[in-house]
Amino acid sequence: MTERKTGTQEERLAGDEEPTRRTAFTETMQIGIVVRDLDATIRRYVDDYGIGPWESYKFKPGDIKEWRENGQSAEPSTRFATAMVGGVMWELIQSLDDKSIFAQFLAATGGGVQHIAVNVVCRS
Repeated sequence: MTERKTGTQEERLAGDEEPTRRTAFTETMQIGIVVRDLDATIRRYVDDYGIGPWESYKFKPGDIKEWRENGQSAEPSTRFATAMVGGVMWELIQSLDDKSIFAQFLAATGGGVQHIAVNVVCRS
């Protein structure tokens, strides 16, 4: 049996090297996942993965004073649910309209991770 070399030290990818500066992020706080059917997704995450309990919410136009999408005022209609997985909040998002950033994301991708929120180191 022969050993196969996968590359030399010089060929290593940048991601394989030790960082030369301190990280800008200290923790992952939230993962936002856009879904087509909130209730079905919650059932699957509870039954298949043991994730829960979930808290559900609904926003309709007018419920939020200052909602902005792409720099513009918006009034989305959205259902969402949150659960903690370790120290990370998982947020499932179902758009109830066809205009919001969540509806656009669903139409373009079929759903999935739409955002990840991280805590940022404040440097002055």
